[in-house]
Amino acid sequence: MYRVLRPDYHDAPTPENGGLVVVLLSVVLAIVSPPALLVIGSVLVSYTVVRAYASRSLPLHEARWVSLVVLPGFPFAAYYYAVFRFNDVMREFNEQNITSSPNIILFILGFGLILVIALPEIIFAFRHFERDGDQLMLTWLVVNSIAVYIPFFALQRSLFIGLIIPLTYFAVRSLVSYWSNRVPEKWQAPSLIALAVFMVPTHVLTFFAPLAFAVINRDGGAETGILLATDYLSAFHWLEENSQINEVLLAAPSVGLWTPAETHLRPYYGHEFETIPAEPRLAEVRAFYRGEDCDTPFDPDLPFRVQYVFWGPRENDMGVIDAEKDDIDEIIRDDLDEFNFPDAEGVVQEPPLQRLPDADKCKEYLEERAAEQMEFGDVTLYILKTP
Repeated sequence: MYRVLRPDYHDAPTPENGGLVVVLLSVVLAIVSPPALLVIGSVLVSYTVVRAYASRSLPLHEARWVSLVVLPGFPFAAYYYAVFRFNDVMREFNEQNITSSPNIILFILGFGLILVIALPEIIFAFRHFERDGDQLMLTWLVVNSIAVYIPFFALQRSLFIGLIIPLTYFAVRSLVSYWSNRVPEKWQAPSLIALAVFMVPTHVLTFFAPLAFAVINRDGGAETGILLATDYLSAFHWLEENSQINEVLLAAPSVGLWTPAETHLRPYYGHEFETIPAEPRLAEVRAFYRGEDCDTPFDPDLPFRVQYVFWGPRENDMGVIDAEKDDIDEIIRDDLDEFNFPDAEGVVQEPPLQRLPDADKCKEYLEERAAEQMEFGDVTLYILKTP
């Protein structure tokens, strides 16, 4: 599209000069990444409007090519609208799948050195607004930056797709036309090396920081779901071989996240956006492993039946609360004294983490109800169906 929208290109779209390829790529984007097509389509339509304003005439050439990108997406847009409008599950999924954009200051700082490098050429493009490159890329940068903060769109962060393209374009132009004239020739090569040295670690940090955190603090990694204890993996392997497709496993949220990846089971609660409805299911899991409600997960009115239940370290942790954050007096009432321990000097101190007195209540409930139970190290698997 960049080539056909340059001032020296005047051919109308045909199958031979890439018109068919544009249509096919638009269809692929509509299927694989609808937000990407939304961004690109919005940018190209905005660019066509800019050309109309700048030339004071109807830009038929641009309109023809842009229509090949935009029009194939309309049937898919109608389909997606119908799905999210009339399908109850997908509608609820869309309502809770809110991925808002970050604070605008973090948005600016997030592009780091590439934005600093590109800034001189961005300013130049604003001042001169040349048709060959500047108008399209500047329109892309502005429209894309505005789009990620559209207030009525829940998937704001998904519209970041492609924003790096105009920034890279201006950064490269800026290196050639601005910085090469400002940096002495003998320092240009070392400067580029230093630039790579400073930019590459940010990508490495982005990719490997979660893994490094998990290696340094394995308990923290397990709590966040980045790591999973081998006992759980052993239980998952058994379930993969002995369970039926689409049966349901009740486990702690950090374990539920792994369920679809390791087995063909469905988690009672897994990802906060993918579980529908998320808030009630999470509340039910918490209440179950805290011993507050042992019946709801097995309510016959639920649209599914629980066949398997895990009880291991992560599930035990759900029965432990932070006394400084939770209303400990209200939760454990008269049993508070059980959690007061004397320190080295004999003074009774209330520990910050406390296990609820009824936390094992539902475990006893499972032992009475389960048709079978299996041990995988520290993880107990309760099987609630008869063979």
